[in-house]
Amino acid sequence: MHEARTAYAHAYRVQHLDEQAGAWHQAKRLTEYLTAVRDHATSLPPGKKGPRSRRGSRSQTPASKSHQVCQPPAPPKPRGGDLEPFLGYWSPYGSHAY
Repeated sequence: MHEARTAYAHAYRVQHLDEQAGAWHQAKRLTEYLTAVRDHATSLPPGKKGPRSRRGSRSQTPASKSHQVCQPPAPPKPRGGDLEPFLGYWSPYGSHAY
């Protein structure tokens, strides 16, 4: 059971970090897009209307919170059949279950 709990915790952290990496890549793409839009808007001749509000757009992007990405989470306590994929032929409910 100890090995199954360890494997469960590792799998949980890997899944969480993979989700964070995906969110980080998306935030990076959005930040690059916003920078391109901002650069284009500033290159327009006077009198052309650009985006209505640029106030705070950089501070609200997910990339600005990237400092929170590097901390692995503590896995929740396994419930029900959470350990089942890590037990092989053993039962999470005890030896009498099979």
